[in-house]
Amino acid sequence: MNVLEVLENWDSQGIKSVISILNSQGIVSDEDGTGLSSTMVENWSDECEQYLRGQGYIGGEIRTCGKFFKEHGAIYALYNTSIIEFEDSYKYLESVNMREV
Repeated sequence: MNVLEVLENWDSQGIKSVISILNSQGIVSDEDGTGLSSTMVENWSDECEQYLRGQGYIGGEIRTCGKFFKEHGAIYALYNTSIIEFEDSYKYLESVNMREV
C-alpha cells in the first residue's frame, strides 16, 4: 500500500482531523473515527509525515505504535513525539481498547 498516495487522495476533512488531533492531543488511532486505517499506520513513511507537515502539521516526529488485544484485535496509532512518549502511546492504546470492549 502506498500511504502517501492514499493521503494525497484522501478527503481534506479526514486529513485536517488527523492533523488537528496530532497537533493538540498528540496521538490518533485507527479506532478514533478519522478514517485512518491500520494499514496506513503499518505502512507509514517519512514522506507521509512530510505531506502532513505541508498540510499544517507542526509537531515533532510522527511515530507509529500498535498492540494486539485478545478481546478486540490490534489497534494502531500515530503519535507526535513532542507531546507523547512511547510508553504513553501504549497506555492510550489500552484506553482505546477499554472503550471498545
